[in-house]
Amino acid sequence: MKGHKIALGGSFSGDTTELFRGIPHDDVLQFCLVGREVTLQIKSEKLDSVVDKLKHLGVNNLNILEWRKMGTTIAQSGQGQDEKNILNISLIPTTMGDGLRPLSVTQRFQMERKHYIELLAHLEVTLQDAGVSDVLYVMQVEKEVNRNQYLDAVKDATLNALFNAGGVIGIE
Repeated sequence: MKGHKIALGGSFSGDTTELFRGIPHDDVLQFCLVGREVTLQIKSEKLDSVVDKLKHLGVNNLNILEWRKMGTTIAQSGQGQDEKNILNISLIPTTMGDGLRPLSVTQRFQMERKHYIELLAHLEVTLQDAGVSDVLYVMQVEKEVNRNQYLDAVKDATLNALFNAGGVIGIE
């Protein structure tokens, strides 16, 4: 998950049952009601729709209390390769907020640019599917094989590197 988290505060007067039923559960990360005071944490891309819904439910005086960047990276550095040793992937955690960035791509033989660009794209899709928003990576192609074998090898090596890195963690 990448984007921003927003903390909102406001006051509520009305039926609390209606409030708890009416809040958009998929868009609200945290919710707290103490007396008449409401505080919640939401995803930035849902701000307008959540504020409109809260106003409709009777929450007034809404204020933004905090706006914080969020994302995910890996717990530690990790290296992985596919079972046929076609290629190696190394992952390095980063909290710079620059997204997924290649540090180096090397190959032991001549490879067309469009093929290695496709491998990088497949690697990044695999990382995004795993929930990673920020990481540096290195890819080293060891063997010459066909396109489908490369794509399978990238996915396997990336998932192995994620596993060896200790998984995905949140950053703020």
